[in-house]
Amino acid sequence: MGAVSARVSVVELSPLKAAWLLWRPDRSAPVLTVICKATFGLAPGVAVLSSAQDDVNQRDLHTENNPRLGLYSASDMVPYKPRADVTVVGKAFAAPGELARSVIARVKVGSVDKRVEVHAERYLNRHGQLRANAFFSKMPIGYERAPGGLDTPNPVGMTLDGPSDEKGRIALPNLQIPGEAINGRGSKLTPVGLGPIPASWPWRRNLQRSEAPWNGSHWLEPPLPSDWNYGFFNVAPPDQQLEEIRADEAMRLEHLHPNEAQLDTRLPGIRPIVFVERARGAQALAMRADTLWIDTNRLVQTVTWRGQVSLEQPNEKLRVLVAATEAGGAEPSWDQVWLLADKKKRSVEPPPSSDQSHVKTRVDSGKGRVRQPSSQRLTSPVPLVPSNDHSPDWLPPPSMRGVQQRTTVELPMTAEELTMLEQLAAEQALSPADVVRHLVRQAHARRGKS
Repeated sequence: MGAVSARVSVVELSPLKAAWLLWRPDRSAPVLTVICKATFGLAPGVAVLSSAQDDVNQRDLHTENNPRLGLYSASDMVPYKPRADVTVVGKAFAAPGELARSVIARVKVGSVDKRVEVHAERYLNRHGQLRANAFFSKMPIGYERAPGGLDTPNPVGMTLDGPSDEKGRIALPNLQIPGEAINGRGSKLTPVGLGPIPASWPWRRNLQRSEAPWNGSHWLEPPLPSDWNYGFFNVAPPDQQLEEIRADEAMRLEHLHPNEAQLDTRLPGIRPIVFVERARGAQALAMRADTLWIDTNRLVQTVTWRGQVSLEQPNEKLRVLVAATEAGGAEPSWDQVWLLADKKKRSVEPPPSSDQSHVKTRVDSGKGRVRQPSSQRLTSPVPLVPSNDHSPDWLPPPSMRGVQQRTTVELPMTAEELTMLEQLAAEQALSPADVVRHLVRQAHARRGKS
C-alpha cells in the first residue's frame, strides 16, 4: 500500500478533521473511503463546535489503555458501516447536588431509545440476600461493571457464580437491564451497556461469516471476501443503531450529565462538503454520518461521516478537499472550495528566492497591453464532473452489507420451546430471530464441511 498511499493527499479547509482509507472489495476496483470527524460540546440547546477537535481515531482506544477492558472509543478507520452507531462512555450521574442508590440512564437519538439501570455498590451476602446500602453521585458505565464473564457476550463483565470475598459476599454489577430480577447466587443477568463493542467480542465476531478473518490493517491485499458482512464494522449494540444521523439530530440524555438530570440538545446542522480532485475532473462525494460518540466525562460528542468513491486505477493520484457548511449556512460550491484550497496552498508555499522575485506578466493579444495576472481565479481550472455518489458501484448486495432481506417464516413452537429461545437470546444479547438465524447458519456451515 505504500506506493498507493503516497498519491492521496487531504486538504482540510474547516475545523473538521479528515483521513482516508484505501481498500478493495472482492473482485472490484480499489475504493477510497474519506472519513470526516467533528467534535461538539455536550450542553443544553444547540451544540457548538469545540475549540479543540478530536483527531480521527487510527486504532481502537481501550479504557485505561487496557485491552482487557472495554473500548473507550473505536477506530474510525473502517471502510463502510451499513447502519449508524450511537455509543456513550463515561459516567452516569445522580441529580445535581444529590446522592442516589440507583438511577435510570437513558439515551434517545432518533429511533434509538435505551435505558440502563445504574446502581451503587451492592452485593449478595453469604445467605444469597441482596444488600444495597451505598449511594453515589457518579458511577462509571463501562462494560466491566455490567453482567457478563467468560463465554458470555461481555467477556469483561461480572458474574454471580464466582468466588466470594472474605466475608462471603459476591459483588453485583452496577449496570443491569431495568426491572431484571436477581434471584440469588448463580443468577444469569443479561449483559447490557452503552459503549462501543470490541471486534473480538462474540456479538461482532459472530458476524464474520467468512472463513477469512479480518486483520484490521491490510485492506488492499487480500481484499474483503465476497461474503463479507459489513455490519461487522458497526460497533454499537444492535439496539443503539439507526439508519443515519441527521445533521440537526435531536437527542435526550437522562442522568448522563453532571449538571443536567435531563439534557435536551441537538446537532447544529454542520456537515462536511468533500470533493475528490482527479485527472478527469473533480467529484462531489456524498458523506453519510454513521457514528455518534458521546463522552460524559469530557462533556463532548463527536460525529463521524464516511463517503466512498471507486478508483480508476490502483495508483491514481487524488487530492481530497474537505470543507464544511456553516451552522444553518449555504453549501459551498466546487469553485469556492477550490479557491480556498488554492489560497491555503499559496499561504504555505515558501517565498520566491531573490533571483525569482520578478513579477510575472502576460500579454493581452487583443489590445497589445501588458497586465499583471489576477491574484484569484473566478473558477477552478478543474471541472466538476457528474458523480454516482448515491449508488456507488462497489456496494455489495444488501445481504452482504448486513442489511436484512426479510422473509416471513412461520415457526410453530411450544411455550416451553419459546421460553428456551428467549432465555438463549437474553444470554447472547440478541433477538430471538437473530438466534434462530445464527443457529441456521451454524448448521449450514457444519453441513458444508461434512
